[in-house]
Amino acid sequence: MKPLVLLHGGAGSWRGKVDWDAIDRAILGCARHGFRELASSALTAVETAVSCMEDSGVFNAGVGAHPNAIGEVELDAGIMDGRGPRAGAVACVKNVPSPVRVARIVMEETPHVLLVCSYAERLAREHGLWRSLRSGEHGLGRGNSRSEGLDTVGAVAVDGTGSVAAATSTGGLPGKMPCRVGDSPIPGAGYYADDRLGAVSATGIGEKIMIKLASYEVARRLSDLKPSEAAQIVAELMEDEFGSGNTGLIAVSMRGAGVGLNAKVMPIAAVHADGEFSRLVEEGDVEIVNGRLDLY
Repeated sequence: MKPLVLLHGGAGSWRGKVDWDAIDRAILGCARHGFRELASSALTAVETAVSCMEDSGVFNAGVGAHPNAIGEVELDAGIMDGRGPRAGAVACVKNVPSPVRVARIVMEETPHVLLVCSYAERLAREHGLWRSLRSGEHGLGRGNSRSEGLDTVGAVAVDGTGSVAAATSTGGLPGKMPCRVGDSPIPGAGYYADDRLGAVSATGIGEKIMIKLASYEVARRLSDLKPSEAAQIVAELMEDEFGSGNTGLIAVSMRGAGVGLNAKVMPIAAVHADGEFSRLVEEGDVEIVNGRLDLY
């Protein structure tokens, strides 16, 4: 398997409501940033790529996140290192522009997997990752035309040693109840990584993804199937189970990299040793056979 970073910018049905040129520039630029870190590790690559998307203000993550029902911005993120495997996550954090970086600190410097609320923010402050922000400042909670409807962001990567990693970050459902937590910080739901299987990042309605543990369901199939096949099987299972779309999955393993989608559209970008690309994956795309997009 060639070293690779693969990103998604959220799955949904909001075509025509967003600035696709800005999304394309942002997601490909962040994929490039992540790829440059593959020499360190797949873990550093996904952290860098997702933090870049959080900082861009283009997506519903980090400084581009949507506010909840009372106008506050609460962020969730998780990261997983396939070498352990081990994971770290934060949820419902405020004033933390890049929660994926704090999630890595949780994984590496605490005995826990998931920290929430004030103590996660305290950890961010101790590491210089806290910044007092209010909705509308620096893009936080603005829900502007670039990010309208855009969902969770995520990344998967494989490095030169064959190790994999995954990371996912979100502002959550626009107008969500305060203190609501979705799938993004939950290992096996919003993300999963295990060197024996592969790495997965999910996007969609968190309540549904959590119930089905969608990322783990993809990962456990990676020993027998190509990533595109495993991801699309789970995307179709989600639609069969819940009767609606808006689920996207990206996956990487030693068999390659691929995408599964039951939503109308999802922006993706990949950078690998032989080149790079970014594109808008669409339902019914001529390059997708039964929804499957193979990157190798």
